[in-house]
Amino acid sequence: MVVEIIIPVEKYSKQLDITISKLESHTAGYELTVLYDPGINVAEAREQATRNAKHDLICFLDFDSEMIQVGWLDRMLETLAKNLDVG
Repeated sequence: MVVEIIIPVEKYSKQLDITISKLESHTAGYELTVLYDPGINVAEAREQATRNAKHDLICFLDFDSEMIQVGWLDRMLETLAKNLDVG
């Protein structure tokens, strides 16, 4: 099962590079979409990304999110599978 991780951003920042680097080192089984659009706010960007998503499961992250444990996404998916009313 592939999760689409979407990071909406208004502009490039060094912190975005750090977030992507941590994502790559702590996460497996995902497809990353970075949505650059300086003309819309985060809520609008998330709506747009949801409409254009390629996968059924979507995880939104902010540009400054920090993944500190390997397998964090797997644990979220396990919780989702056990609790179908979550999400």
